[in-house]
Amino acid sequence: MTKKSVCDISNAIPDDVPEIEIDVLKHTIRKPEVSVFDVREKWEYQETRIPGVISVPMTSITDDVSQFEDAATGGPIYFVCGSGGRSSEVVQSLRNCGIDAINVAGGTKAWIKAGLPVETGDD
Repeated sequence: MTKKSVCDISNAIPDDVPEIEIDVLKHTIRKPEVSVFDVREKWEYQETRIPGVISVPMTSITDDVSQFEDAATGGPIYFVCGSGGRSSEVVQSLRNCGIDAINVAGGTKAWIKAGLPVETGDD
């Protein structure tokens, strides 16, 4: 598959970004076919993260979106950041490319606030 960069988001409407709530994600994330990508910087990811998420810093996503196309073949893929802002931007961009991407509402902060388990350190 050839590399392609993230599509132009200038026409994206922020209200159109689909989201999954933490109380739904905590059950969905247990399924083996589900992929959740954390778009925060590496140091943020190492500090605290939702168990099982894959670190792909937002700054590297423009390099190659084919990894997300591949992950989305089994259904939607989920994106998380600290509070939902950065991941929402990524979701807008990827949806413009035809990828079934969904934002995690409230991000990692909402996960922590819900009292759910976290991981720290390197993978």
